[in-house]
Parts: sequence; C-alpha cells; structure tokens
Amino acid sequence: MRIKVAVFFIAIFLLNIRYVFCESSTANDLVATGMDNMYLYGVSPFGDQYADGLLCHSMLEDIKLNKYTVVNPIVSSDDYLDPSLRFYTEKCPDLELNITIELGLPLEMTKDFRLYHIDLDGNPKNGKEYVFYGAGMRKFDVFLNNAYFKVVDFSSCKIKWIHGGAIYHDEYVREGIMSYSGKYYIYSSEYYDKENRFTLTISEWRKIPNAKEKGRRFFMTICFFKIDKY
Repeated sequence: MRIKVAVFFIAIFLLNIRYVFCESSTANDLVATGMDNMYLYGVSPFGDQYADGLLCHSMLEDIKLNKYTVVNPIVSSDDYLDPSLRFYTEKCPDLELNITIELGLPLEMTKDFRLYHIDLDGNPKNGKEYVFYGAGMRKFDVFLNNAYFKVVDFSSCKIKWIHGGAIYHDEYVREGIMSYSGKYYIYSSEYYDKENRFTLTISEWRKIPNAKEKGRRFFMTICFFKIDKY
C-alpha cells in the first residue's frame, strides 16, 4: 500500500514539473530562440523621435541583452465566460470584447483571452488603461487564427483603440505587452518555418503631438526587426 501511495505522489510530482515546464514554454517571452542575428529593417514614419531610428536601434540592443520585462495580465483564460474575466466584461456587456467586426462581418475570438491594466499611453494624468487581448478568430465556423488588442474604457463602455496581432497563430507566435525603459509596448513576434525567417514588431499607443488627422492621433507600430535565416 505504501508503495502505491509513493508511486502516486511521484507521478503527481512529475506531472507538476511537466506542467511548470510547459507553462514556462508558452508566450512569456518576445521570441522562442536566440536574437544575435536580429537587425532593424523598418521604422515608423510617425513622429520626429523615430525618423532616425535611434529609439529602435537602442531597443534592439537592449532586447538582445534581455533588458525588458514581459508584463503579466491581471486575467488570463481560454474561456471568455471565466468568472475572473466576466467581473470586468459584465460592466459593459454590449461591447462583446470577444467579437470584432471586419468588412461588416463579426469575427469571434475563441482563446488566449487576457486583460492587462497598465499605463499604455504613457500619460499618468489619465491613469492606467485596460487592454483586452484575444486570439483564435472564428468566422462561420472557420478558424482564422488571428488576434486583436483592444484598449477598453470600462467607465464609458467604449473601445478607444484596436490593434491587430499576428494573422496566423501557431506555436511560433509570441504576443503580449512588455515594459521597456519606463514605458509599455505591444510586441508581436513570428517565425516562418517555410522561409526560416523571424520578425518582431514593436507598437505603442501614444498621442502624436499636433496631429492634424484624426485617424493618426496615436502611434501604432514603430519598430520592425528581422532575422533572415537561423
């Protein structure tokens, strides 16, 4: 009997080790492999501070040295009806955060739901923003596997900004929010196995000074990084 009990606890212990290993292998980093060969291949045209790419070059070197922190969400679940997530979504049920309209058609996000609470716009005067993330889009029972970030104001029940994530999600995709040099950024990294190529995009949500066009009041993707071959 004691042997059976011992075997049982050993099995539970090994299962927990496996679980922790799998958890540590999920999207909790910018990339899944090394970044020594990564280089800057594109810079956002928005704003003078990015015109020369100084921020992106500095960010690239710091990312290689792991000088960033991946932000943990306050809620994480594969179930949109999870009670911890519903605590927030029920404040604005008409928003249906898991639904995104594209070309007049509703797309339903089905997995990897997250909710962040951070100062995404870098303006401490207006407090922190809630950022909702969901992946595994579905349309007419066809899975499209793309994802979206949404900045949500639960007090006014309005979506203030929508940012598209990776188009196709698989085990090589990493997406989330990182803290770097005192600010928060959205990142999306993808490895294309057929081309043996890797890309990393860094985006932000900041007000553009003296922006004339309403649609360009906020920055979007600012730095494009790439590794041609592994």
